[in-house]
Amino acid sequence: MLGISKMLAGRQGELSKKDGLLIIINFIRIYFNRLLSKFKGHKMGSFIKSVLKIITKENVGKTAIATGGLLVKKILKRPAIQAYLEYQIKKLLYGWSEDNYCPEDILISVEKIVNVFKSSEVHPNKIAIDGVPGSGKSSLAKALAKKLDMDVQCLDHWNMDEKILFDKDRTIYEHHRLLRTQEIDNFDVIIYIDEPVEISKKKIMLRKRGAYLIDIMDYEKLKKIGLKAYFSADGKSIDVDESFIKLKIKPKEGFNDIENIHNELRNMGFTGDILDKEEALFLVVYGKANKGFSAYINPWTYKDEIIQTLLATLNFKKTKKGRREFNKR
Repeated sequence: MLGISKMLAGRQGELSKKDGLLIIINFIRIYFNRLLSKFKGHKMGSFIKSVLKIITKENVGKTAIATGGLLVKKILKRPAIQAYLEYQIKKLLYGWSEDNYCPEDILISVEKIVNVFKSSEVHPNKIAIDGVPGSGKSSLAKALAKKLDMDVQCLDHWNMDEKILFDKDRTIYEHHRLLRTQEIDNFDVIIYIDEPVEISKKKIMLRKRGAYLIDIMDYEKLKKIGLKAYFSADGKSIDVDESFIKLKIKPKEGFNDIENIHNELRNMGFTGDILDKEEALFLVVYGKANKGFSAYINPWTYKDEIIQTLLATLNFKKTKKGRREFNKR
């Protein structure tokens, strides 16, 4: 927190307090908008509602500001949030970018992937790359595209819950929910980076960009569904030596992943309506249909910070001494 404060204080002419607050508010909005749906019908949700009723009876403005300020302070102490905010601030101040950086191991893997294409006499027009955040999708996509003279399309800001028209030729598409949500017969090759989640988390902390995802996302669940989507596709799975990269080349008959998933559901005794692919994958893996970004949210990430804040708020309302203690936190 101290490092961020120094950056804000040292460059007031370029980055105002308002800019800094907007960065913080944007992050909190991302998390809590998705968190609310998780608490519907849960005891934690009832507890929060009860406390909110108490604190809104009087002095709404002061109490709300104090409560929100305390919660923000607690959340900002988390390492992943510190890393994310540092990246955002440096990006605002200096235009920090990773565009020109590519790890050596990725460059080596690219050479091996190209050799697989040559030996298989495959000339891919469209490639899909999937893997958890931090696994190296972007780096692999950029390096492979440069080697094959292709373009890259990152889908981070696309709505993955809707059907995407992959209408750009000679393009590599990448996203951490790509294989589970889209029609993969659009691609000639699908790639999944099967990296252990702890390694991906460490890498995302080092790069800082998107580090908040470590806090709010269930990486194990994200990976299990991604791997299931990959292995549900027909075609021989090829492991790229000395890497966590797996790839499949589309068979003449297509990947047939959706048909394979539904066949597996029928073999499990499921007789209900046909679900979309991500819901079906969740049903196969976890026995319960689910989908969307919120399906991977960990609603208990900030439980300690939330409970501490709510209890402090109750104390704030009860006594003048409590109010003084609250404001010192």
